[in-house]
Amino acid sequence: MSGRSLGINVPSFIVDSNFKLNASDNLSSFNYTLDISPNSFFNCVAMVSARIPKSFYTLQSQHEISFTLEEDGVTQLITFTAGNYNVISFGLILQKKLIAASVLMGHAYNYVVSYPDTFTEVQTELYTFTVSNNGGIQPKFILTTEQSRRLSDLLGLDDDTTYTFSADSLTSVFSVSFQLTSYITIKSNVCVNTGNSAADSSVLARLDISHVENGDTLNWQMTSIEDATRILRKDSNIFAFSIYDDKDRLLDVYENWNITLILYEYNNSADLLISDLKLKHLIHKQEEDKLLIDKFRQVEQDKVDNASAIKDALVEKNALVEKNELEEKNKNKNVK
Repeated sequence: MSGRSLGINVPSFIVDSNFKLNASDNLSSFNYTLDISPNSFFNCVAMVSARIPKSFYTLQSQHEISFTLEEDGVTQLITFTAGNYNVISFGLILQKKLIAASVLMGHAYNYVVSYPDTFTEVQTELYTFTVSNNGGIQPKFILTTEQSRRLSDLLGLDDDTTYTFSADSLTSVFSVSFQLTSYITIKSNVCVNTGNSAADSSVLARLDISHVENGDTLNWQMTSIEDATRILRKDSNIFAFSIYDDKDRLLDVYENWNITLILYEYNNSADLLISDLKLKHLIHKQEEDKLLIDKFRQVEQDKVDNASAIKDALVEKNALVEKNELEEKNKNKNVK
């Protein structure tokens, strides 16, 4: 793919998962061709924008989605399928799975998974797990395997820990979390290693996604060219791009995503380039702010105009009522 001008002497490239090099590559990690000559004078690369749909599940197929229930020395795996869950659906599904697992172990304990009612109870953001018909035997939740790590967040329990019920009850030790990741990491070997292990691609950027709802799209713009700059690798024109969660696990992504890269040469004039990019970003931001302000002022003016129109209509209505009342009064006098 060839570069295009950004208004300054730097080429830009759009890396779009829809046009990955191999159709068999998944959307989370793929190879991509960039037309970067090994003889070019460019030595720096920066990611300047990204458009990434939040299309990944709360529980992902390649992640840890099971933990162990123990009753009186007998164990049963509690397994969840990949998909999106919330605090209510997860609690109800877990409750059914616990009861079913107990039957499989020949015990038939009864479990209830409860969470504070949104309208009538204080929001502690903690689950309470209770058991009955257990003859005083206290069950255990065992979360000591790789398969249980992600479920720990949803249960509000620490991973690498075994929890034993006390007096037929167990409560989350921290607020449950149904956000898979608070930020995402874009990695690529288009830049040289920046601190990861030798097996990893370098980190192009880490993007906060905590404010984006499931199904919405993160639209990110670079704010600091210094922070975004990486050393360019030029010994190939085929590069790997991948997307990770905040625990450095590859994400299952189900929709196409894209990023924009720019190349430039860092030398004695690089500061001028940085200043130029900052200025262009500032101008763009000011233009956006002006549009928002103009829109706000128009809305406020419409409110004033509407209020004035309503006031005039009320005055006209009152005048008409008074006129009718006066005519009716005069008519009654004439009749007498």
